[in-house]
Amino acid sequence: MAATTRGVILVGHGGIPKGCPQELVTKLKRLEGQRCAAKMPASAEEIELDTKIRVPINLQDTTFFLSRINWLATPKPGMALWREHLFVFLSRNSRRTSSFFGIPSEQTVEIGIVVDI
Repeated sequence: MAATTRGVILVGHGGIPKGCPQELVTKLKRLEGQRCAAKMPASAEEIELDTKIRVPINLQDTTFFLSRINWLATPKPGMALWREHLFVFLSRNSRRTSSFFGIPSEQTVEIGIVVDI
């Protein structure tokens, strides 16, 4: 029998395995913080630390769960109705999350909700 590994990916952050030396994690977080503050690309040292620490992920076998919000213009008090219609039009005209991130549609599950504005 083949062993199967499954994991959970936190949005915006890869998983850090338990038992990883704390000094490596601290150093990586410090480098990431400096890079983000300076708005610079990742350094070679940061990439090397990242590959040592993070859990490897096979993107071909991954299912992506995405949210989808459908807006509905209603005459409720608040925003002017024409602004609501404009907002709904612009949001429907925007790119889908899967196409923005280049995720294949056969690996995507979208969970949606309708919101009245």
